[in-house]
Amino acid sequence: MLKNLTVPIAQLLFSPRSCKSRKRISLSYVFTTVALSSLLSACGQSTTANNEDNYYHAAKLLTIKPQQHYTINREFTGFVTSSQHGNIGFELPGKLAHINVDIGSEVQAGDLIAELDTELLAIDKQQLNAQFAELKARLRLNQSSFKRQKLLEKDGYTSQQRLDELLAERDTINASTARLEASLAAVETRISKSTLIAPFNGTISAKYVNIGTVIAAGTPIIKLLNNTRMEARIGVPARLLSTLAPGSQHILTIDKEEINTEVIAIGADISPITRTVPVRLSLANTQSVDGSLVKLLVDEQIQQAGYWVPLNSITDGMRGLWTVYAVIDAEINNEAREKNTEKLYRIEARAVQIEYTLGDDVFISADLDNIHWIVADGLHRFVPGQIIRSSTL
Repeated sequence: MLKNLTVPIAQLLFSPRSCKSRKRISLSYVFTTVALSSLLSACGQSTTANNEDNYYHAAKLLTIKPQQHYTINREFTGFVTSSQHGNIGFELPGKLAHINVDIGSEVQAGDLIAELDTELLAIDKQQLNAQFAELKARLRLNQSSFKRQKLLEKDGYTSQQRLDELLAERDTINASTARLEASLAAVETRISKSTLIAPFNGTISAKYVNIGTVIAAGTPIIKLLNNTRMEARIGVPARLLSTLAPGSQHILTIDKEEINTEVIAIGADISPITRTVPVRLSLANTQSVDGSLVKLLVDEQIQQAGYWVPLNSITDGMRGLWTVYAVIDAEINNEAREKNTEKLYRIEARAVQIEYTLGDDVFISADLDNIHWIVADGLHRFVPGQIIRSSTL
């Protein structure tokens, strides 16, 4: 139709008429062209709209199930230690004369580890032995004198006072003998304690002094570890102790290796520094080094109603809230149902609260009653109120 109108209008424009007539014809031509273009454009849009009414975007839907709790994998760090260990030293002061072990030496209970210089103690012992012999001689003399005085007493040649003096002297000698015996036992005890004996089987993990060092009483000489009975000691919050009963089995990680262990005992108080309770776990069947770091895995169950959903199914909403796209049955007219045989859904935005994240999944709390599905991913392609079809159901 535009082609048929072009030639007459052109002839009118370029015919030798007045400029005034030419201007009127030009305006008429422009208005006619605009009106026809608008009419054709409206027809095209109407046709496109009719075509789009038959197409609905497909979305991957996820079936959600309500949960009453979620589990958090807690991890607590501790250290490996020996069930028997300690710094071993002498009870008495003295000069270290011999040491028979070094770092890494294996010892058995009763083995000689080190000795102090006992020269002065040996001299004290000799002096006490001499005094003891002197008292024995005095005692023999006293006994002989007493016997003679008893014989003279029958003939009336001695007095009772003399006999009493001999008896008192004998008692004094006996008392002095007992005192010397105690002193001699003390010296012998100090000599025996000048030798350091291994109290249990183990390995020397440290040596603190060398031969010739004058040490005070209680100064550590070596550190002894019983590496055949290792255990882990880990601080755990008091709220989780119910899952760590003695005898229960748990998983420890040492140097990226998982080990099944058993709880030996639980402490009775809370550390004022870490606010945790110490827990001991057996490492009897493992080759662990004292002081190694160890991690305990404990599952903590949190009582909270909610849903597990993929991280991709959540998007940011209004005022900093997180949102999921819930889907419900779409209410569309009969004509739309006749053109599209698939079941259709409508998107609704629902605000949610993220409670816990685990990898690519999150646990959310939200008001999703009577909601069975949400859009699983690709939320940037959809908007609330949009009608969609399912690509999974």
